[in-house]
Amino acid sequence: MAEDEKQYKRLNPRRRVFIPCHLAWQDHRVSGTTVDVSYTGVAVSLPRPQEVQWKEAVIHIPDGIVLRALPVYVQPRVDSQRAGFKVILIESGSREWAKLCYVPQW
Repeated sequence: MAEDEKQYKRLNPRRRVFIPCHLAWQDHRVSGTTVDVSYTGVAVSLPRPQEVQWKEAVIHIPDGIVLRALPVYVQPRVDSQRAGFKVILIESGSREWAKLCYVPQW
């Protein structure tokens, strides 16, 4: 096991954030909040339960970050739901995405 994996139990550690975002899939568009990021994944909180039938989503985050991602899980919450995605392509803003996902190693 690599040293990074021992310390964080994952190759790309998560970083908690609170950043508005927009999701688009098929003919749907919805606003949400990015709640955590890693270089290969992102979790988004959606304000109300959505009927989730997406196979792939495009996630727009400020600073020109556009991600193409596949859904991994959907967790219903009381007044919202949380959806986790695996990033399959950074369409734009790769440098900004790397900065956002950076977790310092102590």
